[in-house]
Amino acid sequence: MKPSPIRRIEDMPGYFGLQIEYRDDLPPANAGFLDEHDEPQYIAVNSSLPHCEQAFTIGHELGHYVKHHNRPRHRYFPALFDREYQSKRVAHVVSHTRRFVQFKFNKEWEADLYAFLLLITIGAVNDLKAYLERHPKKTRLFVLASTVIFFMAIPRIIKGLFLKFFKLFSLHKA
Repeated sequence: MKPSPIRRIEDMPGYFGLQIEYRDDLPPANAGFLDEHDEPQYIAVNSSLPHCEQAFTIGHELGHYVKHHNRPRHRYFPALFDREYQSKRVAHVVSHTRRFVQFKFNKEWEADLYAFLLLITIGAVNDLKAYLERHPKKTRLFVLASTVIFFMAIPRIIKGLFLKFFKLFSLHKA
């Protein structure tokens, strides 16, 4: 029997063995956090926030769990940035570029991207719309996540079209 598809973001932590703990003792500026133990057991979510904020927080903290928990930070473009260059100018440019990339694309950025990817994948349109209305500065990251999802879907679309064409061709041949 196939497991049921995930319909809500609140269902996701269970797949990783995490619970959601809605807390009313968090300050308004703290949307939530991942349990700080070596083996996290829960995601704490501020219960006083609107549902769109809670949904994004769950996705964000899952991003931290999946991408960062007990894992070393990966580097971007290691073949380009981790080499030693003969030219001092090139080494200088690469050094500054490396610092910029590591600053700009930090763990919080990755967790936000993961949250957007999850919410887009499960089709949480209302939560996404409400969240972006509250946080318009995150629109670029949402567009990036949407682009990633689109390009990930292209092979499935091509496969589906190919199968339809093959079936149609097989019917006409018979």
